[in-house]
Amino acid sequence: MIIKCPVCNQDMQLVEQKEYEEGTDSYFCAGCQTEQTIDRKSGEATVSQRE
Repeated sequence: MIIKCPVCNQDMQLVEQKEYEEGTDSYFCAGCQTEQTIDRKSGEATVSQRE
């Protein structure tokens, strides 16, 4: 499954799981420096911008 960036609609890359909690998938967009974390159980997504 390809995750698209909610800001610029480019493909996001999966971030190594060991950096984040179990039960979540985290993605990064190199185009606009956006991170998105998705809770696998609830489907809730959190979006943040890297500085």
